[in-house]
Amino acid sequence: MNIREMIASDRPALQQIYLDARVETFHWWPEGSFKLEDFEASTEGEWVLVAEVEGEIVGFSSVGGEHFLHNLFISPSTQDKGVGKQLLAACFEGKLNKPARLKCTVRNTKACGFYEANGWQIEEADVAHDPDPYHLFVFR
Repeated sequence: MNIREMIASDRPALQQIYLDARVETFHWWPEGSFKLEDFEASTEGEWVLVAEVEGEIVGFSSVGGEHFLHNLFISPSTQDKGVGKQLLAACFEGKLNKPARLKCTVRNTKACGFYEANGWQIEEADVAHDPDPYHLFVFR
Protein backbone atom coordinates (compact mmCIF):
# COMPACT_ATOMS: atom_id res chain seq x y z
CA MET A 1 0.00 0.00 0.00
CA ASN A 2 1.16 3.50 -0.81
CA ILE A 3 0.03 6.52 1.19
CA ARG A 4 0.77 9.97 -0.19
CA GLU A 5 -0.54 13.50 -0.35
CA MET A 6 -3.41 14.17 -2.72
CA ILE A 7 -2.73 15.59 -6.17
CA ALA A 8 -5.30 17.27 -8.43
CA SER A 9 -5.72 14.23 -10.68
CA ASP A 10 -6.91 12.19 -7.65
CA ARG A 11 -10.07 14.27 -7.31
CA PRO A 12 -12.48 12.15 -9.43
CA ALA A 13 -11.56 8.92 -7.61
CA LEU A 14 -11.79 10.60 -4.20
CA GLN A 15 -15.15 12.15 -5.04
CA GLN A 16 -16.46 8.70 -5.96
CA ILE A 17 -15.14 7.07 -2.78
CA TYR A 18 -16.63 9.85 -0.66
CA LEU A 19 -19.99 9.45 -2.38
CA ASP A 20 -20.06 5.63 -2.39
CA ALA A 21 -18.97 5.26 1.23
CA ARG A 22 -21.54 7.75 2.50
CA VAL A 23 -24.40 6.29 0.45
CA GLU A 24 -23.60 2.81 1.79
CA THR A 25 -22.92 3.84 5.38
CA PHE A 26 -25.49 6.57 5.99
CA HIS A 27 -28.44 4.55 4.73
CA TRP A 28 -30.84 6.45 7.01
CA TRP A 29 -30.34 9.69 5.05
CA PRO A 30 -32.85 10.39 2.27
CA GLU A 31 -31.89 9.15 -1.18
CA GLY A 32 -30.08 11.86 -3.14
CA SER A 33 -28.63 13.54 -0.04
CA PHE A 34 -25.06 13.11 -1.25
CA LYS A 35 -23.33 14.41 -4.38
CA LEU A 36 -19.90 14.02 -5.96
CA GLU A 37 -19.26 17.73 -5.40
CA ASP A 38 -19.53 17.29 -1.62
CA PHE A 39 -15.90 16.18 -1.51
CA GLU A 40 -14.60 19.69 -2.26
CA ALA A 41 -16.63 21.34 0.48
CA SER A 42 -15.66 18.68 3.02
CA THR A 43 -11.92 18.88 2.37
CA GLU A 44 -11.41 22.53 1.42
CA GLY A 45 -8.21 23.86 2.98
CA GLU A 46 -7.39 20.51 4.58
CA TRP A 47 -4.38 18.23 4.31
CA VAL A 48 -5.56 15.19 2.34
CA LEU A 49 -3.79 11.84 2.25
CA VAL A 50 -4.59 9.19 -0.34
CA ALA A 51 -4.23 5.41 0.05
CA GLU A 52 -3.43 3.36 -3.06
CA VAL A 53 -3.28 -0.38 -3.55
CA GLU A 54 -1.63 -1.52 -6.78
CA GLY A 55 -2.12 1.94 -8.26
CA GLU A 56 -5.83 2.14 -7.39
CA ILE A 57 -7.02 4.79 -4.96
CA VAL A 58 -8.92 3.02 -2.17
CA GLY A 59 -9.31 5.65 0.54
CA PHE A 60 -8.42 9.03 1.94
CA SER A 61 -8.16 11.04 5.12
CA SER A 62 -8.22 14.76 5.72
CA VAL A 63 -6.87 16.75 8.62
CA GLY A 64 -8.39 20.13 9.43
CA GLY A 65 -6.03 21.89 11.80
CA GLU A 66 -3.26 20.15 13.66
CA HIS A 67 -5.52 18.39 16.17
CA PHE A 68 -8.62 17.40 14.18
CA LEU A 69 -9.17 14.40 11.91
CA HIS A 70 -12.04 15.55 9.72
CA ASN A 71 -12.46 12.69 7.24
CA LEU A 72 -11.46 9.04 6.96
CA PHE A 73 -13.22 7.23 4.13
CA ILE A 74 -12.39 3.89 2.57
CA SER A 75 -13.91 2.47 -0.59
CA PRO A 76 -16.69 0.07 0.48
CA SER A 77 -15.04 -2.77 -1.46
CA THR A 78 -11.75 -2.25 0.41
CA GLN A 79 -12.98 -1.82 3.97
CA ASP A 80 -11.74 -4.15 6.72
CA LYS A 81 -8.35 -4.65 5.05
CA GLY A 82 -6.19 -2.33 7.17
CA VAL A 83 -6.38 0.76 4.95
CA GLY A 84 -7.99 2.95 7.61
CA LYS A 85 -5.45 1.95 10.23
CA GLN A 86 -2.56 2.81 7.90
CA LEU A 87 -4.11 6.15 6.96
CA LEU A 88 -4.50 6.99 10.66
CA ALA A 89 -0.85 6.18 11.30
CA ALA A 90 0.20 8.33 8.34
CA CYS A 91 -1.87 11.24 9.66
CA PHE A 92 0.03 11.12 12.96
CA GLU A 93 3.34 10.83 11.11
CA GLY A 94 2.37 13.98 9.20
CA LYS A 95 0.30 16.92 10.38
CA LEU A 96 -2.07 15.44 12.99
CA ASN A 97 -0.89 16.03 16.56
CA LYS A 98 -2.00 14.60 19.89
CA PRO A 99 -4.34 15.11 21.53
CA ALA A 100 -6.32 14.59 18.35
CA ARG A 101 -10.08 14.70 18.06
CA LEU A 102 -12.74 13.57 15.61
CA LYS A 103 -16.51 13.43 15.37
CA CYS A 104 -18.33 10.25 14.39
CA THR A 105 -22.08 9.97 14.04
CA VAL A 106 -23.53 7.69 16.71
CA ARG A 107 -25.38 5.61 14.11
CA ASN A 108 -22.13 4.74 12.35
CA THR A 109 -21.41 1.97 14.83
CA LYS A 110 -18.84 0.30 12.59
CA ALA A 111 -16.69 3.44 12.46
CA CYS A 112 -17.13 4.10 16.18
CA GLY A 113 -15.93 0.56 16.87
CA PHE A 114 -12.99 1.04 14.52
CA TYR A 115 -11.83 4.17 16.34
CA GLU A 116 -12.21 2.57 19.77
CA ALA A 117 -10.27 -0.50 18.60
CA ASN A 118 -7.49 1.82 17.46
CA GLY A 119 -7.08 3.62 20.78
CA TRP A 120 -9.53 6.51 20.44
CA GLN A 121 -11.77 7.21 23.44
CA ILE A 122 -15.17 8.84 23.59
CA GLU A 123 -14.65 12.22 25.20
CA GLU A 124 -18.27 13.38 24.80
CA ALA A 125 -21.07 10.95 23.96
CA ASP A 126 -24.25 11.65 22.03
CA VAL A 127 -23.54 15.31 21.30
CA ALA A 128 -26.77 16.78 19.94
CA HIS A 129 -26.49 17.63 16.25
CA ASP A 130 -29.31 17.72 13.73
CA PRO A 131 -29.96 15.35 12.01
CA ASP A 132 -27.38 12.98 13.55
CA PRO A 133 -25.95 13.11 17.07
CA TYR A 134 -22.27 12.27 17.22
CA HIS A 135 -19.56 11.10 19.60
CA LEU A 136 -16.53 13.31 20.06
CA PHE A 137 -13.47 11.04 20.19
CA VAL A 138 -10.01 11.90 21.48
CA PHE A 139 -6.65 10.19 20.95
CA ARG A 140 -3.99 11.13 23.50
